[in-house]
Amino acid sequence: GCITGQTTEEKPTKGNTFIIWRGGETGDFELTLDYKIVGGNSGVQYRSFEVPDNKWVVGGYQADIDSGDTYSGINYGERFRGILANRGQKTVLTEVEVDKKDKEGNVKRVKEVKVDVVEKLGESADIQAKIKKEDWNEYKIIAKGNHVQHFINGMQTIDVTDEDAANAPKE
Repeated sequence: GCITGQTTEEKPTKGNTFIIWRGGETGDFELTLDYKIVGGNSGVQYRSFEVPDNKWVVGGYQADIDSGDTYSGINYGERFRGILANRGQKTVLTEVEVDKKDKEGNVKRVKEVKVDVVEKLGESADIQAKIKKEDWNEYKIIAKGNHVQHFINGMQTIDVTDEDAANAPKE
């Protein structure tokens, strides 16, 4: 009754791939699931987009799962902006224009996301202490409009408000 993935020396992964549900589109939702991880990392992609010409590859928000002590519960923008909230952070995302140098040294004005930490929800170590190593944990993801939250074993891990209207996925 479980979805199981495994990478071994004999069968290594060539990059991140995902199971893709194609049963429609979801807007606002609450998803609760149980997970167990032994070694490595994984995650739940949501409000994602398929990457062209890359079978089983998606980008978008990711509720991270990690066998280590750092990433479980964060919000990672897979192929989409990077870390959007570390564990214990409430963040607000906005689009800003910045000057960047290209390979030739020319300065160009580009748009990127700015991540502002607006509140501390808790200490990362305290959140980690609630996560059971190599055992079952409950993960809850709440997505309403431009606001997403993650919880592991009842403890809130992140809170993100994405005010980058042009790029904030809502489905």
